[in-house]
Amino acid sequence: MTRLAAHKACENFSDTLDRVVAKGERIVLHRRGKDVAALVPVKDLALLEELEDRLDVEDFRKPPLWPTALNSRQEQTGNSGSSQRTYRPVSRHTSMP
Repeated sequence: MTRLAAHKACENFSDTLDRVVAKGERIVLHRRGKDVAALVPVKDLALLEELEDRLDVEDFRKPPLWPTALNSRQEQTGNSGSSQRTYRPVSRHTSMP
């Protein structure tokens, strides 16, 4: 992968862009030695976005984090979570004692 100073890419932007489009070259732009951006072919960008979408789907399919946190909390309090709570339905027409 080619590294190029950002100011040089600006000075010769048309030529730099041609390198990316015609040759499929990936160019990392830097300022004061620090990488700040990249010029990549649109085909590469599409692949990157597809990978991100796949990772998003994988994250979505993972079990939620809250049951793990809930189980951890139950272990700390000594409540195993095995006891079942029973709820009695309350009628709206009767008064509460």
